Amino acid sequence: MHYIPGISFGNITFGMSVQEVSSIMGPDGVLEPAESGDVQLDYNDSGIAFHFFQEEDLVLSSIQVQRGQISIEFMEQDLFSLNYPDLLMFLSEIADETEHEIEYYEELGGIESIEFESLGLVLFFDSGKLLLEVTLFELTEDTGDEAE
Repeated sequence: MHYIPGISFGNITFGMSVQEVSSIMGPDGVLEPAESGDVQLDYNDSGIAFHFFQEEDLVLSSIQVQRGQISIEFMEQDLFSLNYPDLLMFLSEIADETEHEIEYYEELGGIESIEFESLGLVLFFDSGKLLLEVTLFELTEDTGDEAE
């Protein structure tokens, strides 16, 4: 599915309600409320989850896409098809090269995350540098960009 940074993923637009996302994705989603009042709509067979945050009036704020059946097409590249160095080079050429943030999670078996805030992307790699999951998020004034 085509990704427009901080705006949309395919036909899904940040700011949609749970009902709007469900009407596009279909009835197979599992709605999981959290104690915080947040809600997650999971499409486990597709490897995609939609997050609706209470503090954002339960509108779509982020999307998690696991490696599998759904591709993330960004600027004519499928992010899951690129290897670690090529993916970082590709994204660094688009974003400010110094603006990404890297974190390591030893307690999770060496998972590494790299956030490109200006692109609304967080990439999660296993210890072998295979891209496992991508989180897409809405761009807001806090990220230095306005959501359109």
